[in-house]
Amino acid sequence: MTTNELTHALLPAEAIARLQRAARVEPSAAHPDKRMRAIDTVTEGLRRELPSLFREDDAA
Repeated sequence: MTTNELTHALLPAEAIARLQRAARVEPSAAHPDKRMRAIDTVTEGLRRELPSLFREDDAA
């Protein structure tokens, strides 16, 4: 199995790809939380676009 193969079907492939791209964001000295902000931004977008995939008690 390659690293690009999906191992689950909880999220659509595009959502997984977006989260993977966000996880590859490199933090810097000026912005040490850059990766976390990228992941949070993608997650917030996915919550709006695909609300059925998130539990209500997980809402931010």
